[in-house]
Amino acid sequence: MTAVKVSEAGVEVLHRVLPAVRVAEAGVEYLHRVLPGLTVSEAGVEYLHRVQPAFAISQAGVEFLHKAQPCLTRRAQIWTITRTDGAVLRFTSLDRDLDFAGHTYAACNSLQPSASEELAEVSQAGNVELSGLIASGAISQDDLHRGLYDGARVEAHLVNWDGPRFRKAILAGTFGPVSFDANGFSVDIMGDGARLTQTPLVRTLQPNCRYQFGDALCGKDVAPLTVTGTVTAANRQRGFTDAARAEAAGYFSRGRVTFTSGANAGISAEIKEHLAGGIIALWPRLAFEIEVGDGYAMVPGCTNMLDASGGCNGCTAWANAINYGGEPNVPGRDKRGSQPDVKR
Repeated sequence: MTAVKVSEAGVEVLHRVLPAVRVAEAGVEYLHRVLPGLTVSEAGVEYLHRVQPAFAISQAGVEFLHKAQPCLTRRAQIWTITRTDGAVLRFTSLDRDLDFAGHTYAACNSLQPSASEELAEVSQAGNVELSGLIASGAISQDDLHRGLYDGARVEAHLVNWDGPRFRKAILAGTFGPVSFDANGFSVDIMGDGARLTQTPLVRTLQPNCRYQFGDALCGKDVAPLTVTGTVTAANRQRGFTDAARAEAAGYFSRGRVTFTSGANAGISAEIKEHLAGGIIALWPRLAFEIEVGDGYAMVPGCTNMLDASGGCNGCTAWANAINYGGEPNVPGRDKRGSQPDVKR
């Protein structure tokens, strides 16, 4: 067999004794065994370069990576999602469940991250898109719509599923907005580096209030302002009417509604506009269609202005001027950018 190269001989032997192993996999397996200094990926490139001399090293590397599977590379991704309610979900890109470091990660090949390992670097701030099919018993469309994953913590690692334990962090961040289509969902995961770049180091001066109505900094107790009612007419997923509402138009604009019954029970939405006659337009549209008879709880909004110049509900109207989170005497953006009116 002197005319046969050593690597080719190794492939021939492995392919005979392990007929289920493809030739390419046998070559990598052989080189990885007889040359333990090589990593699996290096062995794959070495094999292709030896048995296909016309291949350049770079071509061999691309060919190997194109053919390689998790069972060949012995590497897999594991994902840990921790919701704000404390529930923890664990998934792996492997084709079977994986027990690692005392936890079981469920096989979920449908999860497709757009991240590479380099995206985990704090210096490369940005968002990573995670897409996948809606899977019952795992990440359900209903739970996503109900906001159970809003702000969820996400961590991803590259691990060695067979052999010595190996773990490399490739992503850490939080769930952002979720979007849906006919095939599944996608969500932007804001990496920790991106959050650092988006956190202002100084507070800028602005004429409007920077607080959210009813939060700890605003200090307004909105519980006594909450009203309840029943839908008398529905505009599918975009709004509804309660003919019994007698408040002036605009009173609930910028407020928030939470449905207490019906298909959207437990789901909240921002009120885009409140018109006379109890007509409520929502933003964004709801997950499920609103039906006549659905119950709701609703909180009015605030214009985030000191007076009523931006609508009927300014900070003064809510008797909360002492906690106003803006600088009302600072000129707004339009005034700052305006040209002086000079008459010659």
